[in-house]
Amino acid sequence: MKKKYDLDLIRKSIDNLSKDIFKNCNIKRCNQWSNPCGCCTKGDYPVSYLESLEIKDFLEKNPLTLQLVKNNIKENKKCYFYNSKDKICSIKNLRPIVCRFVSLRIFRHGEKLMGCSPYELCSGKKSTILSFEEKDTTVLKNNYTYIYHHPQNDIFYLDFKKLDFLKEYYQDNFINLSDIIKKTF
Repeated sequence: MKKKYDLDLIRKSIDNLSKDIFKNCNIKRCNQWSNPCGCCTKGDYPVSYLESLEIKDFLEKNPLTLQLVKNNIKENKKCYFYNSKDKICSIKNLRPIVCRFVSLRIFRHGEKLMGCSPYELCSGKKSTILSFEEKDTTVLKNNYTYIYHHPQNDIFYLDFKKLDFLKEYYQDNFINLSDIIKKTF
């Protein structure tokens, strides 16, 4: 398969956008890899084919991380890569694109817009997704940054479907994280 996009550039771009949001929002936001009860424990996320190759290669070259993953699977943990001892993602630098933007993403559900609430960190016990209407937002001139005018504080969200550097990424084939693990054992 011919490489169509640059994962390092995508990671760097998303991380920079995230830093801008964290800096401008003045609200503590989930950083996707340090909340052991958050979205990263909610399921088996899809990753692009290129991401899957990188993660598989990393696991094959890092037996300690592979053992952590095996232990997490045995203990029925939802996130295979979360190191509860050090409270960090064991593949932080390679963590999937979806893990980098999940709490910053705005998405549509019918007529509503939705996004993660910075006011309640996910606990796994109830939804912390905010639902709001487009009339309650401002879209910045860049056309992919939404500001939801929440009664407590404005909340910045990104529409990742509109980011040019992700267009080719979204055209790749996707595979579930669990399938990568199964192929590595």
